[in-house]
Amino acid sequence: MYSSKCLIGLLLTAILKCVHSVDLRGVTIVSPPFVMKAHNNHFEGYAIDLLNELSRIAKFNYTLYPTPDDRYGSSDKTGKPTGMIQELFMRRADFAIGDLVVSTIRERYIDFSEPFMDLDLSALINKQNVGNMTSFAHLLHSNLTYGTLRESETYRFMSMSADLTIQNLQRYIFMNSYNLVDSRQEGIERARNSNYAFIQV
Repeated sequence: MYSSKCLIGLLLTAILKCVHSVDLRGVTIVSPPFVMKAHNNHFEGYAIDLLNELSRIAKFNYTLYPTPDDRYGSSDKTGKPTGMIQELFMRRADFAIGDLVVSTIRERYIDFSEPFMDLDLSALINKQNVGNMTSFAHLLHSNLTYGTLRESETYRFMSMSADLTIQNLQRYIFMNSYNLVDSRQEGIERARNSNYAFIQV
């Protein structure tokens, strides 16, 4: 299928040989179920549970803040990093945690921990709209609109794919940019409430 490494873990700006009793500052992005806003400006979710376990084992303390521009991060048109990547690159954060895809563009600015999860390209569709659809080729010839996260690694992955079906999907999205969404949550809501397929890794 269409595989892309995905990191749900820590991205460190430097190799920390010993983090015992160290206070670290981390940046994150809200993306259920990995990171969700809890009460008192705290976070919860799968990635936070993982971080808490790492903190317990390695005996370090941490604080988390949301990325100021609410983006995962990559590079803008001028070549400057954005989102969580910028926070790490500018050393405002010691680490980032969330459902962040490993990419060559991001690796220009930061180091990644070893990924432990691989994800495939998939489409989130309301089950009432699925019918006999079993592949992206079926999606391409359906009456559904489809899109992905604006300026995301999914969009870049699709634009560089050698697969003809994926190229055609990406071409449609490029020509119909109103089908791009600004957040993962927006994509989920559009898929839930309309004839829309949200493509993601």
